[in-house]
Amino acid sequence: MKNWKKWIRAEMDTEFFACVHWVSLLWCYSMIRWFFGVDGVSFLVITEMGIVCYLMTIGQRVVFCDERIYKKINPIVRNILWVFIPSVLMIVAQFLLGWFSGMPDVTWISFDIIMILFLAVVEVCIHKFYEDDTAVLNDLLVKYQGGARQDGPSGEK
Repeated sequence: MKNWKKWIRAEMDTEFFACVHWVSLLWCYSMIRWFFGVDGVSFLVITEMGIVCYLMTIGQRVVFCDERIYKKINPIVRNILWVFIPSVLMIVAQFLLGWFSGMPDVTWISFDIIMILFLAVVEVCIHKFYEDDTAVLNDLLVKYQGGARQDGPSGEK
């Protein structure tokens, strides 16, 4: 049951971040196309972007998975990989799937710059949130351990 809960939690995290990436990717793509006079986005492109975002998120999770060899890599390198892996996947997908076919080069260049900056900002925010959470948990642990020492092992004075 413990492994099942762990798998469900990992899948929920993956799907959450995939959806965040998907909405951002789709919004940015739609806005850039709109600026260049194209109003619609096909359902096929929307679906392709969803699948690509799911793969991007899996790539990010692999870099930070505790049970992988990547755990031994320098944290700065891991943070760079967290942005680099999905960026490469996104760029390769947009050319293979023809998301910007028939449009000026400035459209895909703008899209890539905006999305890479988005990924970097998300990484910085996640890092900051986890850092803050870790500090709060460490403070609580110190307070708990201090109270346990005063009260004795059974919690009685």
